[in-house]
Amino acid sequence: MRLEIRTVGRKTPLDGKLEISASAANHLHSLGGVIGIEIHGAVSRGASSRGVATVSGMACTCRKSSMTGTHVHHFLESELFRALPVNAVLALDLDNAGILSLSPADGG
Repeated sequence: MRLEIRTVGRKTPLDGKLEISASAANHLHSLGGVIGIEIHGAVSRGASSRGVATVSGMACTCRKSSMTGTHVHHFLESELFRALPVNAVLALDLDNAGILSLSPADGG
């Protein structure tokens, strides 16, 4: 099941956090909050990488807050994400076994 398409942010290689939507975070959190992950294709330098990620949130008062007040940013956190290239566009797909696959959105 395709959860969403995400672009790797400039901070992800520094902190291992990949920002995700609230709906994706809620869905993954309902599965227990710790998710098996597999990174495929060019984003993993050609070899598949497997590990786990945790779902987290962070209250924030960034520019968006001027209109809405404090809001929450949602993340998947994993040491494996530190190797993701900035600006890579990823497809996040959840399989029937509850493993989240991250692969280039363009299929590469």
